Amino acid sequence: MKKLLYISICVFILAGCSEYDVEEFIFRTLVEYDLKEDCGDNDECKQVVTDQIKICMEQAGWRNILGNEEDEKVMQGFIEKFHPCFKYKNGNSLF
Repeated sequence: MKKLLYISICVFILAGCSEYDVEEFIFRTLVEYDLKEDCGDNDECKQVVTDQIKICMEQAGWRNILGNEEDEKVMQGFIEKFHPCFKYKNGNSLF
């Protein structure tokens, strides 16, 4: 996993991606990995995570937690918005 991140960062740098793009990619990749671990063997759950992660990150205000990881109020606010955002096709929450 770490090797993939290092390679990806190098590609972003060489491709001229912005700092925002790199931060978003790294954050999304790490969080997506953790969420899929939480899904276990449920392939539908993993697909929902893949399909909805960018939208849920934006709706939950993921940029607000950068630099504020130690602020429990900021982190709790993100989590309270982020996890319920993921929905199965039938509308039920994933987490």
